[in-house]
Amino acid sequence: LPGYTMAARTLPARAVGGDFYDATLVEGRLAFVLGDVSGKGMAAGLIASSVQARWQAAMGQRDLTAVEMMTALNRDILASTEGSRYATLVHALLEPASGAIRYVNAGHPAPLVIGPAGAPIGLDVTSPAVGLLDAPAFADAACVLAPGDTLVVVSDGVTEARDAAGIDWDLAHIPTLVARHAGDCEALAAAIVAAVCEHRGHDQTQDDVTVFVLRRSA
Repeated sequence: LPGYTMAARTLPARAVGGDFYDATLVEGRLAFVLGDVSGKGMAAGLIASSVQARWQAAMGQRDLTAVEMMTALNRDILASTEGSRYATLVHALLEPASGAIRYVNAGHPAPLVIGPAGAPIGLDVTSPAVGLLDAPAFADAACVLAPGDTLVVVSDGVTEARDAAGIDWDLAHIPTLVARHAGDCEALAAAIVAAVCEHRGHDQTQDDVTVFVLRRSA
C-alpha cells in the first residue's frame, strides 16, 4: 500500500492461541482486524479461527457495513458457544489517500495513534464485545492517520502483562518505542512483544500477546 507500512507479531501463551489478526485490500482500501477470544488454548483458538474466517468472508461482501458485519459475528459466536465465549476486537477500514479510518472497537483495549510529537490518542470502545449479548448495539467511529502517524493495536496480553509484583506493563512505553523505531514497523512490533516478555519475566504463559502496527509515511 503506497505511503504505508505495517507489521504484526503474535506470541501465544500455549501451543494454540485465542488472538488473531488479519488485513486485506478491499477496493483500494485497507481493512484490518485484531481480536482476542476469551480463554486460552485449543477452545479459544477454534473460536478465533471461526471469527477470522467470518471476517474474511465479510470483506468480500461490498455492501456489508461494519455494524452489519459485527452483528453477524455476534450471531455466529452466540450460536456456536451459547454465551460461554466472547471476543473483543478492533475492525477498521482505512482510506489511503486521506488517512481516514472508520473503526469499531468491540470491548477491546484502545488502539493508540501516535504522532511525531509522541502524544498518543486512544481509539476508545464503541461497542460491546461480540458473543456476549443477544442484540447488542454496535457503533463505529472515525479518526485520521496523518502523515508521520503510527497506529498500534494490541491484545490484552500487552495491557495486562504483569511482573512478579503484580504491576501491569505501562502503555506509556509505546510512544518511546515508536520514537526509537521510527519508520520500521517490523522492529517496532518485535520491540513491543520483547518489552512485554521482559516485564513478565519467567512467567510467559499469562496470556496471548499480539501487536499490529500501521504507519503512514511522513
